[in-house]
Amino acid sequence: MTSGSTLDMAPTWSPDGKWIAYTGASGDQSEIWVAAIEGGSPPRRITTGAHALRVRWDRLSDDLLVSAMWEAGWVSIRRVGIDGSGAARPLAPPLIFGHQADYAEFDLSPDGGLLAFSQEHPRGDVWVVKAKAGSF
Repeated sequence: MTSGSTLDMAPTWSPDGKWIAYTGASGDQSEIWVAAIEGGSPPRRITTGAHALRVRWDRLSDDLLVSAMWEAGWVSIRRVGIDGSGAARPLAPPLIFGHQADYAEFDLSPDGGLLAFSQEHPRGDVWVVKAKAGSF
């Protein structure tokens, strides 16, 4: 599905199974890309300057939830539409994982009501956060 000079990793299926979102890294930049399963057009970059780590589809809105270094030194999750605008909207309340060394992996429950994440610590804790308004 992909080729080129980027290191493409951490793919995730869209709810309808027609797209894959993934992290593409090149040098010190990493962004979120989407590619159509059927092909026909090249993958599209969704974020710019995000320093993205991981991505998951919000099954209720078809937006992407992206963990990234949005602010220097902090990993947080923001909502990004796949319309190509690249606009990233913070969650309310914001979900901030911590410093750059606190690499964050996350996933959503099927109903979008829970978000589970891990942070690299010597203990290896896993956390679950309940959505304030019913879904992230």
